Parts: sequence; C-alpha cells; structure tokens
Amino acid sequence: MASRETDETGTGLHAAGITVVRGGRPILRDVDVRLATGGVMAVCGANGSGKSTLLAALAGLVPVAAGSVSVDGEAIHRLRRREVARRIAVLTQGAPAAEGFSVRELVHLGRHPWRGPLQPAGREDRRAVEWALDVTGTAALAERDVITLSGGERQRAHLAMALAQGCSYLLLDEPTTYLDPRHQLDILHLVRELNRTHGLSVLWVLHDLNQAAHYSDRVVVLAEGRVQADGPPAEALHPDHVAAAFNLRVLRLPHPETGQPLCVPSAEQDAPLRPDAP
Repeated sequence: MASRETDETGTGLHAAGITVVRGGRPILRDVDVRLATGGVMAVCGANGSGKSTLLAALAGLVPVAAGSVSVDGEAIHRLRRREVARRIAVLTQGAPAAEGFSVRELVHLGRHPWRGPLQPAGREDRRAVEWALDVTGTAALAERDVITLSGGERQRAHLAMALAQGCSYLLLDEPTTYLDPRHQLDILHLVRELNRTHGLSVLWVLHDLNQAAHYSDRVVVLAEGRVQADGPPAEALHPDHVAAAFNLRVLRLPHPETGQPLCVPSAEQDAPLRPDAP
C-alpha cells in the first residue's frame, strides 16, 4: 500500500483518502482520486457535494484533516507555495475582471512563481506570455483593458494567465459558468486541444454531464463529500450513479450524429429536493 506521505507511483496529481473539514463540518470524506499525467478528468456532483473543495485541496489551497495530496510523487504540503504554483495552475469560477490591466499585463501575473517580488520580466517570462496569448487566441486582445472584454474573451485571457505559469496541471472550477453555449464549447475545445498538443493534465469541475462525458477521459462523481463513481464517462455517468448523486432520473440515449450515449432527464422524476437541500 502506498504511503500517505509520498506516492510510490510517482506520477499524476493524487488525493489519497483525504478528508477536509470546514467550520467543524466534513466537506470531503475519505476521497481518493488521481488525475493521471496527460489526462483530462471531470468532477461532477450536485451543489454542495464538495467539488470546489476537492479542486482546492488538490492545489494545496486548503488543509486536509486526514489523508494526503501528492504531485508527481511528492507530498504537496512539503513543497513551497512557489514550487506548487510552478506545477499547478488554478482558475476559479468568476475570476475578477482586473480592471485597469491590459490582457498582456494580466497574463504576465502568471509568471510570478518564477520571479522575485521586484524582479523584472526576463526573456523566458516574455516568451511564456507570448506563447500563452498565442495558444489561447488572445494575442489580438493583448493591449485591451480586461474590463472591456466579453465573457468568452475574458475567460480566455484568464486561461492564458494560468498557462503562463508553465504548469503541468491545470485545475478549472466551472470554466464555462456565465458563458453562452457557443463560448462554452469554444473553451472546452481549447482546453482539450491544449491537452492533446501540449500534454497538459486537466481537471475541471463541470455541471453539464454531457460536456463532461464528451471532453473528458475520466469522470469523478461526488455525492455528499464522497466518491459516488470514478471511471470512464460511460461507466461513471451510469443512470444509477446520476440518480444517487443528483436525485435525477436520466435516460441513456444515443447521440443522433455520433452514437455516443447522452444523459437525458426522464420525464418521470422523484419528489423534488427539499428547500434546504444543496
């Protein structure tokens, strides 16, 4: 059995039996998940199931009461914050608009883990920023004030900032929130393409089960702070798991173009959730 201090496999981002407590209440309970190197994993679950807390724990942003988190075999709590930021970039939902910053200045903020507090940007910093602007399609927006951008443009700019960190692991908390369907698909496709072409390992919290299934290699379903299912999308999003996690009956129907299974809410549902339920 692998140690809870180090990960003997030495690869990936691994939460080993973690429990996270906030305000005296357990939010995550004995959760064990692994983001494989080069993989794309979606975390799904009802509101209050612990999705954002799991993402924060994997980034070392919240302490764990039990278990451990490791990145490429090293216990994350033993690494300096700057070293963690060089390996793991986090993009939270509803990131502030950074009024008064140009897109280029925003993206340069992603280089802070590589520079001292007063150290000016060097050649490697500029190269990383230009690359991030290019791959996210934001180079043409580089001199625009972030506050003037549309929702989709702003999300790409913040994604460029995360990529400028030079990370191996990218954690995204509901990256499609507040975006229209077209811009949602643009962001999902862009991140998946970065995974394929640059080997970026991705964990994202997604609400849309069909988007999670289509764009991810693996899906983790949380229910009340525990792992309800973890596996390939077709297995993890089985109607039984969806019913247990969301109190939602779904049908598995083939996509009319691709034949891939879709989760479609049934017309017959159980009693609605209590008003105080998450």
